Amino acid sequence: MRRSAVILDLSVSITLTAVLVIEQAVRASPEPSALVGSLALAIVIGGSLAFRRRWPLASYAVGSAALIAQALWADFSAIAPYANLVGLFSLGVYGTRRRALWGPVILVPGLIAYFTGASEPFGVLSITAFAAWFAAWAVGFQMARGREQSERAREASRHEAMADERVRIARELHDVVGHTVNLMLVQAGASRLTMDHDPTTAKAMLVDMENTARQALGELDTLLGILHDDTEPATPMGLDELPTLRDRLAAVGLDVELDIEPRTLPPPVDVVVYRIVQEALTNSLRHGKASTATVRVRGTEALTIDISDDGHSAANYAPGRGLRGMSERVALFDGSLEHWRDAHGFHIHAELTVS
Repeated sequence: MRRSAVILDLSVSITLTAVLVIEQAVRASPEPSALVGSLALAIVIGGSLAFRRRWPLASYAVGSAALIAQALWADFSAIAPYANLVGLFSLGVYGTRRRALWGPVILVPGLIAYFTGASEPFGVLSITAFAAWFAAWAVGFQMARGREQSERAREASRHEAMADERVRIARELHDVVGHTVNLMLVQAGASRLTMDHDPTTAKAMLVDMENTARQALGELDTLLGILHDDTEPATPMGLDELPTLRDRLAAVGLDVELDIEPRTLPPPVDVVVYRIVQEALTNSLRHGKASTATVRVRGTEALTIDISDDGHSAANYAPGRGLRGMSERVALFDGSLEHWRDAHGFHIHAELTVS
């Protein structure tokens, strides 16, 4: 419980206790024993409010018992009932649903006992008091339930955000690891085939493989940093990295023509464009065995991405994780993704909204 709430409760409790004690002292009974009893009950009634947030049911029950005892066996108080009203309201606001329901249960016999000790036990005043006390409890109870509902909504939103983040990270891992492993596999195979008759070329391919692995490790470090930090670190992947991707693929036999119109894009879109192109070209190399591919990016506010290759992927292909990941990325920007195979190769067309 916050310190400010503790201070507030103590202040309310001390103030009401002081008022109740003064009231009883002014209306002192001629008998010392009766005065002591009245003052003690006044202290209990006011003091019970000190823990009205931490133990609301106990606070209200203790205060109600003291109020009943005061009404039946000590000097009648005109202020003590309002301290009890604060306790009942606090039970509705701070008590759990099950414990808060004890409020009306204690209220009915408490009012009966209280008005039994009054000069006019039952009448309009008792009915009015019951309605007012019950309304105070009901308002507090409804406030608590509204707060619980808001907390459940926030918790659901938090879990949804966590689930979306896990999906996003899984998609990023697939793009980074999948592309790198496939590219290194092609590079390793090509270097093995050329090792005996062209060691220089094989060595260059091994160097490319090393650079590919190093870049992938850098991307993984960036991605894993998201799991430890509240803010996402900047990622270098974007339009500016497409020439590097083109050169890396050219080294393993896929010639890529880049036709990029926009110079700059918002960082989230920039990453999405790069990942779509990266995944598409990796599929061209791995599944289509393509030798050439073309990448065209057009537009500013409405962005289009067209990727075509001359590969020979199966006509009845089934979309895998890569194509599904592209669709999910495009959907984040109210876009769409189409892909098809024809006699000339494999084609991907994506549209997304930048702003």
